[in-house]
Amino acid sequence: CYRSGLNFKFISQFQYATQNLTSNIVQDGTIALQVREMTLHCLPQSPRDESFARGVSFMRQELYKLTELDDEWLTRIPVDQALDRVIVAFVSGAMVGDVICHDLLQFIYPMPQIQPLFPWMPLFLLPSYYAMMSAINSTIELIHNTPRWPEIANKAKEIGAPLDAVSRSLLIAIGLNSSGLRCSFINSVFILPLLPLGGKELVANEALLESFCWEVLRFCGLALLMEAKEETNISSSKGEHYKVKAGTKLFTHTGYQSRDEAIYADPHVFKLDRFLKAPPRDMSVPRDGMEPLPISIFNCPFGHMDRMEEFRTCHRCPMMPFAQPLLKEFVKLVVTEFTWDLNRLTKRTVNQLVLQNGNAATNKYLHINMLPDVLRGGLGADDQVIATPIKPFFVSFKSVPVSVACDEGVEMYDRK
Repeated sequence: CYRSGLNFKFISQFQYATQNLTSNIVQDGTIALQVREMTLHCLPQSPRDESFARGVSFMRQELYKLTELDDEWLTRIPVDQALDRVIVAFVSGAMVGDVICHDLLQFIYPMPQIQPLFPWMPLFLLPSYYAMMSAINSTIELIHNTPRWPEIANKAKEIGAPLDAVSRSLLIAIGLNSSGLRCSFINSVFILPLLPLGGKELVANEALLESFCWEVLRFCGLALLMEAKEETNISSSKGEHYKVKAGTKLFTHTGYQSRDEAIYADPHVFKLDRFLKAPPRDMSVPRDGMEPLPISIFNCPFGHMDRMEEFRTCHRCPMMPFAQPLLKEFVKLVVTEFTWDLNRLTKRTVNQLVLQNGNAATNKYLHINMLPDVLRGGLGADDQVIATPIKPFFVSFKSVPVSVACDEGVEMYDRK
């Protein structure tokens, strides 16, 4: 905008709006703790919770909606958008008891959630700005009319949390935080057809399913810009030490922490069997042929997954406890109840990245090249989806009778 010489007009309400949009990630003090408590209260605490099952049910319904579209309409919906709706259906269903309209959320995001306060904005952005504010207000109104809102409001009053802050934190969790799962869902839809049985072998082999889901999750994560509030000492995995002055701007990428060569062998390769030998949840460094679970993507140090006393008072992703179980449910749903086909260019691109095909006879597992230069975002970006020449879309998405090929799966990949 500066280079084009466009005229700007001072708009004080835009500054106010950006402050109101700011995520709970950058809040501190009492309200931050209260909002954090409310967010954790609304989320499932384990895959055995009723709210988790409710979210899976809404996710399943959203998948079946895709089967109702004729092929012409289906091809008009990018895979990203279709799976965004599936993720939002789960998160909103689990948190507030009903599906929040994804069509409203797309007017709000990807509006930056962590940004400077702008004293001006281009006039041509005014329509988008007012559409965004209208969508925010409409979405919050929808949240206030969901089945769980009375109980959520009572809980907020009990702990003294401002209802406006709680409403906005729910909007952020449903519309922004949940999008952190997008890369894993899309890559799963790309990769599952490459398996010998199209993914059914995962349903038959729990250890292999666990490994697949953790490995797919390893290729996601957010880029974050933070400021050191006090002088800080930082040590790297290579043993390097840095003294950072207070006020220094720090850039970190949680996804690329899970590509650290000091932690993972061949870190830029998707290995179906990487976590086949399940590591202890408190493992922070590789040992005994095992590698730590990639929880750095949730802004959590390796090995700290079960330290709930830390989890309640920090900025680790609140969805960390059930992200991998959710991905497991998604994989089981799509491979047992649905068949799908992607556009030709997407399939050809993904096939070219295969480094090693799965083969039971030679005890080999699927390996795929996931170097930054083959991903849409490249190095340092949030988007770690496999890049394709055009936007990927479904050529077909059909429902099939529910069946699990247990015998075939065990034969293809032995449970050992």
